[in-house]
Amino acid sequence: MELSIIIPTHNYAPLELMRQLLEQCQACKSLSRFEVIIVDDHSEYFLYELEQIDKWPDCRVLHSEQRGRAAARNTGIEAARCEWLLLCDADAKADNPHFIENYIESSQSGTPVISGGVKTIAEHSGRNNQLRYRYETRAQRRHDLAYRQAHPYHNFQTFNALFHRSVFSGLQFDSSLSKYGHEDTLLGVSLKQRGTPILHIDNPLIHTGIDDNRTFLNKTRQGIENLYCLSDSLRDVSALIQLTDRLHQWHVAGPARLMYRILAPAIRLQLLSRRPSLFLFKLYKVGYYLCVAHAATA
Repeated sequence: MELSIIIPTHNYAPLELMRQLLEQCQACKSLSRFEVIIVDDHSEYFLYELEQIDKWPDCRVLHSEQRGRAAARNTGIEAARCEWLLLCDADAKADNPHFIENYIESSQSGTPVISGGVKTIAEHSGRNNQLRYRYETRAQRRHDLAYRQAHPYHNFQTFNALFHRSVFSGLQFDSSLSKYGHEDTLLGVSLKQRGTPILHIDNPLIHTGIDDNRTFLNKTRQGIENLYCLSDSLRDVSALIQLTDRLHQWHVAGPARLMYRILAPAIRLQLLSRRPSLFLFKLYKVGYYLCVAHAATA
């Protein structure tokens, strides 16, 4: 088996993840060829560290011409030399010493897409990142193997997924999405439409990059803006779009949007606190989506 590991990154040098995966690849006799490709998405920091990675054997650092995670992933996929492509996010940790072996064994099933999953652990919880930590912990049910097997295309993520390179024949991440969020969801919808099977296995990476509250709230707004741009494609899989559609049908979208604008500063302060409310976070997302949709059609 030949394996290209593709890790897009922005203002981060994924040295530990790269070392972990390289060591496992080097120890694996089933791999006839392997490489690690780090794709820099216009980083402003850690440039020296990225230059050092480029000097490692079997490692390359590429620089994406376009901005955004989607374009960075496309850059890595186009440059990959091997038959199988493992996509990982930079803020991950492989604590399983058999992580690569598990993927190699699963690839023998002939399934062209294999998803290993993601895990959030308390070790990465802090005083200033409780919003994302609580959100990810609540969402962990959707990352469990049984749920993913029952809903193979729902909430699809390339945080940790293996692809046969034939999957990307005529298929790419939407590089028009220069902001954070939902490029994975759109890919999952495309895979379903093409009838491409996905095998879900219990082979998670640990998510170490639990953003602080302010950063996560900013990313959430970017994700909602992307979601609105993709609303025609993602309506059937997005609970947020479906909820706001019902608000329009019930003729309460306007009052809900006005209420959000009045309460948004207070809600934002609560979400930036050390004990953020996930209920208020949901209301914040609904209100912000209504405002984005209204501004786009005004």
